[in-house]
Amino acid sequence: MTAVDDAGGRVDLGTARTGSMAIVRMMVGRNVRGIRRQPATFIPTLVMPIFFVITFSGAFGFAGRVFGNGNALSWYAPMAIIQGAAFAGVTIGFSTARDFETGFFDRFLLAPMSRLTLIGGALGAAVLRSVFTTTAVLVVATIGGVAVPGGALGVLSLYLAALGVSIAAALWGLGLVYRVQSTNVGPIIQVGIFVSIFLSTAQVPIAAMSGWLASVARVNPMTNILRMARAGFVPDQIAPPAGFGVGWSEMWPGLVALAGTIVVLGLFAIRGMRRLTP
Repeated sequence: MTAVDDAGGRVDLGTARTGSMAIVRMMVGRNVRGIRRQPATFIPTLVMPIFFVITFSGAFGFAGRVFGNGNALSWYAPMAIIQGAAFAGVTIGFSTARDFETGFFDRFLLAPMSRLTLIGGALGAAVLRSVFTTTAVLVVATIGGVAVPGGALGVLSLYLAALGVSIAAALWGLGLVYRVQSTNVGPIIQVGIFVSIFLSTAQVPIAAMSGWLASVARVNPMTNILRMARAGFVPDQIAPPAGFGVGWSEMWPGLVALAGTIVVLGLFAIRGMRRLTP
C-alpha cells in the first residue's frame, strides 16, 4: 500500500508481509525528508539549545563557583542539550498532528501493520533528530571551552540522557496528539516540557535554591536525568578514586528516572493510539 504525503513524497505503508522494522525505517526516512522540505520545523530545535548555551553561560558565568568547577558552561551545556533533545521529541508530535489535519494519518491506520509500529517509527525519528542536535550543540560548547573531565564515558552518559529525553518527549507529544488530533495541542506539549525542565536543577543546584522550588526539584525525575547528563562535566560528580570516569551513583538514578518516565508516557501514548479509528 503506497500513498503520497502532503509534501509530495511517496510513502510505502507496507503490506501484510512487510516487516515491522522495515516500516519503521520507512517512517524515519519520511521524517528526515520532511526536514529538508520544511526546515522551519527543525531549525528551532537546533538554534534554541545553542542560544541557551551562549546566553546562560554568559549571564551566569559569575556564578561558576556554585557549580563545583568554576565553569558555568560545563553546567549549562548539558542542560541545553537535554532541552534540545526534548525539542526534537516535541517536533515529532507536531508533525504527527499535521498528518492528522491533512488526513494522511488515516492512511497509516488503514495500512496492514501494527499500530505500535507507528509509535516505533515516530520514536526512531525523534532519536535521530536528537543525535544530530546533541552533536551540534556539543561541538559549539567545545568551541566555547567546555571541559569534559569525565572523558568518553561522560560524553556517553550525556548522549544516553539526551536520547532518553527525546523518546520521553515524543511519547508525551504523541499521547496528547492521538487524543486531540490537532496542532492546537502544541502549547500544552511545550508547557509540559518547559515545566519538567525548569522545575529541576536546570539552572542551579538544589543547594542554591530556596522555598518550594527546592522541594519540587528534589522529587522531579528531570533532576536525576540532568545529574546523569552532567556526570562527565562537573568534577563533583566524577568518580574519585581514579580521578576520571563517571560514578555509578550519578548514573543509576538518571537511568531509573528515564526508564520510569518512558514506561509511564509510553502507556499514555499507547492508550491514545488504541482509541483511534480510521
